[in-house]
Amino acid sequence: MEGLERTSEIQAIIRRKVATLISVAVIIATILDIAFFIYYLQTDAFHEGALPYFVQRLLTPLIMNFALLSFMWGSEGGIHGVDYKNGVVAWVICSVCGVAACVHGYYVILWSLPGLGILFLTISHNKILKTCMLAYSYFWVTITFLIQLHKWQDYTTVFDEPVIRYYVENLVIAYILLTIIYFMSQILHSHILEIMEDNRTLLRQSGEYEQRVATDALTGCYSRDYLSHNIEKIFRKCTNRLATSMALIDIDNFKKINDTYGHDCGDVVLERIGKLGRMLGHAEQERPLYRVCRYGGEEFLFIFTDRNPVTCQKQIEEFRRVFESQEYDFTDDRITVSGGIVTCSSAQEFDVVFKAVDEALYEAKASGKNRIVVGKGL
Repeated sequence: MEGLERTSEIQAIIRRKVATLISVAVIIATILDIAFFIYYLQTDAFHEGALPYFVQRLLTPLIMNFALLSFMWGSEGGIHGVDYKNGVVAWVICSVCGVAACVHGYYVILWSLPGLGILFLTISHNKILKTCMLAYSYFWVTITFLIQLHKWQDYTTVFDEPVIRYYVENLVIAYILLTIIYFMSQILHSHILEIMEDNRTLLRQSGEYEQRVATDALTGCYSRDYLSHNIEKIFRKCTNRLATSMALIDIDNFKKINDTYGHDCGDVVLERIGKLGRMLGHAEQERPLYRVCRYGGEEFLFIFTDRNPVTCQKQIEEFRRVFESQEYDFTDDRITVSGGIVTCSSAQEFDVVFKAVDEALYEAKASGKNRIVVGKGL
């Protein structure tokens, strides 16, 4: 779902840029048409008269083009789906280019301009939409052929076969070019899909790598790398209104556990801290009560953001009691933790906060262990 949303966002960005480009092109073309009309008016170079030229070459395209642009931008701001909006922009591109081909299309390259709408649909996954746009482009080429042929007949009463052959050749070549553009669009789209799939794979792998870096493999808690890149920023934003509390927990007599029962049993104890920390920390579904980070060895940091300090102290004391009640297969003895907790109500560097909470932990250890000491606030 996230990949589809991201694809829609990219399509929206491209669509708006293309819509802006076609709007600018219409404005420039209109300015040029006005300039040519003024020039022809001064030089009296009209074949069919100034008024018919003004209506056919200037007024009619102006009304049609700006009506098309108004519809396009109105649709872009609506609540329609992605395919609809893509289709509208492609239709407007074909229509604007078709109008230009009808008015000025003496050369086959101008007849093929509606194919730009098909090329734009390279960003779309909808093949039916592309096929419809190909048929619509054929329509504009056919109309251009008939209009140009009619204009030529207005200029002369002689049925000149080479001229007819020239327009027919333009018609056939334009059909061929539009067909080639259509298949090119399909091929380009398949390549785009492959690139997008490769990008999704890379993003997924990158996300998995970031998750591994952010998570301690043994305990499932946040890692120290995560701490250094994220948590430190929190303490620089602390205020009386957005106080942050930090607790430092240390397993009592952990070296003795490793020496007596082995490091595998020590790992079980560490895993238990991570499991309990995640379970109690996510007791509220709206947002976690705290985040647990394995700071190093048997030391864990508990980060409480935007919480009442008294509530934080109760929560960390509750964690200590629950952990003390845990039972293990390798020993009947109770394994306990000691900790210190400090509340930060003003902007501080992480090192300052950590030093304060470390002193509180030292006091808990020195006063008998298996307790939480509340340190001096900052």
